Amino acid sequence: MNSEALHSSCRTATPERRMACDDRDISFSEKNENAGSAIIRYIDIARETGASDLHLKAAAKPAIRVAGEVVFLDEPVMNDEEILSFLRDYTSVDTERLISDAQALDFAVTLEGVRLRGNAYKDYRGINVAFRLLTIANQDFETLGIPEILKSIAMKRSGLVLITGPTGSGKTTTLTCVIEYINALKHAHIIMLEDPIEFIHSNDKCIISQREIGKDTPSFGDAITEAMREDPDIIMVGEMRDRESIETALRAAETGHLVFSTLHTKGAVNSISRIVDVFPVEQQAQIRTQLGMSLLAVVSQQLLPGMKSGKRHLATEVLIANDAIRSMIKQNKLHMVASTIQISKNEGMYTMKSSLEKLLDEGIISQDTFYAYQI
Repeated sequence: MNSEALHSSCRTATPERRMACDDRDISFSEKNENAGSAIIRYIDIARETGASDLHLKAAAKPAIRVAGEVVFLDEPVMNDEEILSFLRDYTSVDTERLISDAQALDFAVTLEGVRLRGNAYKDYRGINVAFRLLTIANQDFETLGIPEILKSIAMKRSGLVLITGPTGSGKTTTLTCVIEYINALKHAHIIMLEDPIEFIHSNDKCIISQREIGKDTPSFGDAITEAMREDPDIIMVGEMRDRESIETALRAAETGHLVFSTLHTKGAVNSISRIVDVFPVEQQAQIRTQLGMSLLAVVSQQLLPGMKSGKRHLATEVLIANDAIRSMIKQNKLHMVASTIQISKNEGMYTMKSSLEKLLDEGIISQDTFYAYQI
């Protein structure tokens, strides 16, 4: 969908259509005169247009992001009080703290059947909120482009699996699909450590315990340490964001647990380097040894704009920690890993370039996109 068409679709959000939307969730019908109901309509517009994000900014019109492009909605300019009123009425955000402290606040909420991850923050104009829409309509690996080899990896008993990529590359979607796949097939206890909790999982064959950092436990590091005393089979760490969380995640993987986590890095080799480089030089050899012993796989991913306007497609790179790669990690020969990935297709490995080439050959992405997203 191009910008002009998107503007047109947003302008068609008539009162009649919006009332029909309200009828789908009558719990909000009594609030249709306040600012909150207007913002809920924006969420509905974002969902219907396939947007990944919704932005509310003081002194600006609301905006959505579709297929990577930001487009302003044909709606009134917002002000501080409207945004604060919404946060007070519909979220757990401490608005007094938001106003008085120089600190952004994370939260998650379900509205209009859509699970949203939010961040409330201030800039020189006033109060702002960035929402990520989290609802997944289809969790089929093939449809979403998620590597099928993750299904066999998910059946392993122990080790570390990393899903990496830049912000907005679909890491949470991939992890959610993997967890649901395990939940449907494996009798296990899954502990999920998140900041904040994003998708809500229900028990199927697994017990799923979802803990929120800052609310149910102080930090990722503390939560992983605590999790190892809570009889888990699988630990999902929302993000390995610091030395403590990386160290404890490695320890959990070493001690017989299957650990899934994410990193904000591009490329499988860069992900390994990032983990090692977090530690002081004198500790890096030890970390390389631990990583070489515990790593199962790294899946690096990017979301690319497709040839069809408004569509995005997943490109991935897969590293499987075979004996050769384990040895390279331990011996600090990461420069050899990329070539090993290239010659190990029979083990399920492939590079980002080969994934991009496949999308290009199928006519899904353009030549310009192919070159722009090389790692």
